[in-house]
Amino acid sequence: LALATDPEGPLFLDFIARFNSEILLRKFEGEEKAGKGPVIYVKDTSGSTAGEVFAMLTAIDFALYKHLEKEHRNYACIPFSSEGQFHVWKPDKDPIKALKGIIGHLKQGYFGGTEPYAPLTKALELIREDPDFKKGYILLGTDGAFSSPPPAFLKLLAEVRKNPGVEIYAFVIGSTPGAADFCDKVVLLNGVGERDKLVQIMAPVL
Repeated sequence: LALATDPEGPLFLDFIARFNSEILLRKFEGEEKAGKGPVIYVKDTSGSTAGEVFAMLTAIDFALYKHLEKEHRNYACIPFSSEGQFHVWKPDKDPIKALKGIIGHLKQGYFGGTEPYAPLTKALELIREDPDFKKGYILLGTDGAFSSPPPAFLKLLAEVRKNPGVEIYAFVIGSTPGAADFCDKVVLLNGVGERDKLVQIMAPVL
């Protein structure tokens, strides 16, 4: 498992492919109606995610990318860690360039601390300002509690919820949700094996 969850190891991409295939093969009977808008995945790549958690978060990244590509829906991922450590990744429109880009993207992590509000703010700005992401969904994946949201973030969130509209879902692995009351729904996972719970949080955006 250590080799499979090491981003530089030979089995990492195989682990990602197998894990995300299980997610996509799930049936969503009884879950919320599937979403049809764009998705922005805000992905925790702090130091505490190294190993199994990072591999799981990355498998979800790849699952979202493949599913939304098939449905011709827009997708962006914002990996983050400490203050100032985040960037926006979007798949290339060219299929060949997109394939090369996703491989490098999946292996990339910052592995520092955990500060989610700057990347979440960037996600809200994308939904408000980029026509490709109007009325989108934000999915936050993290393994740790975080501090209360700053007033500026809550103000922006209220504005974007009103116009053009946004829904935020979060899953927290092996910890408590912290100050995640701003999310529309939060699911707690005890570990990488609780895939039924993972389906609950992914169903609304898939």
